[in-house]
Amino acid sequence: MVEAAGPEARADLELVRVSIAPEGCFGVLLVAGLPAGPVTLERTYPLADSAPRGPQFVKIPPGRYRCVRSYFNGGRYDSYEVTGVTGHDRLLFHIANEESDLDGCIGVGQRFSRFSIRESRLGFAQFMQLMGGRESFELLVRNPS
Repeated sequence: MVEAAGPEARADLELVRVSIAPEGCFGVLLVAGLPAGPVTLERTYPLADSAPRGPQFVKIPPGRYRCVRSYFNGGRYDSYEVTGVTGHDRLLFHIANEESDLDGCIGVGQRFSRFSIRESRLGFAQFMQLMGGRESFELLVRNPS
């Protein structure tokens, strides 16, 4: 369900990545174009095994996705799954502080720290409150300019 990001209707939630580095991919969440509070962390992977400090990528490419209510078995709590990512499934929003806590999923926290995010339980609770218990929402993912 990935579509080109353009001037079409605004997504319910935007994940704007502010930094993609070997230490992780850091982002902010926007609602109606304004910062919503929680910050994000995703694991990064080197484009070439021979150059781990070179260009990095994440499992969820920029684009539009449908996120559906789900359950995170590892943490035993409700969450949302990002669907429509070619070659991947079970990419969830969940509590995480370090890049090593993630394998393609999106960690949600309250604030950035050096190479991590902090107060993840608070940030995740705020994220779930923003979603208001809905069954699904549209997510727009954007990379740094």
